[in-house]
Amino acid sequence: MSNSLHWFFNSDTQEYESLRRKTEETLHSAILEAEAGNWEAVIEAGLNCPLIMDDILKAYYPSLPERMRYTLPLKWYMGAGKASKTVCDAVKCAVKYKPANWLGKGLVKGDWIEVYCALRSGNSEEAKACLSWCTNYTGAYITAQKINGKIYKGQILKENILAFDESCLEGVIQYNSVYAVQQIYPVLPLSACK
Repeated sequence: MSNSLHWFFNSDTQEYESLRRKTEETLHSAILEAEAGNWEAVIEAGLNCPLIMDDILKAYYPSLPERMRYTLPLKWYMGAGKASKTVCDAVKCAVKYKPANWLGKGLVKGDWIEVYCALRSGNSEEAKACLSWCTNYTGAYITAQKINGKIYKGQILKENILAFDESCLEGVIQYNSVYAVQQIYPVLPLSACK
């Protein structure tokens, strides 16, 4: 088992031993699939067992085909819930490999789109570096309520969006492409935004 998984498995309980064994088996299987170039199976393995994502990315990201350098980290980022630093770093690298003809589904508001994000703490510069934004206030509001956070809004060009995730209240994934970021204060209730 790789070193990056050891932090998680420091218990002798049967449940942890079973999880450790399952993770090792999944990682081994994903390595075999990666060696065979079967990247869709690797993506699926990572979504089923997020603990293997860091090891796969560290070992294989530099040798991935260009289309997978874009696809793999974005699918893992969107499917993992809370992504690790390694996955987030790979999403930032994915900017270089975005297909030229990519455009998010349903984005018909014009060249510039207003987006929103919620942060527990920080300022507008830290908000700008946030990878996940929403195209509607509701998504940011719900997140801010969960984390007792602040809401920021900004503008992004359609072509600078890396991915569009309809499953998370019209979420967009971006890297360092949101402009005119400012905090919405006070946080407006949803009824005031209709």
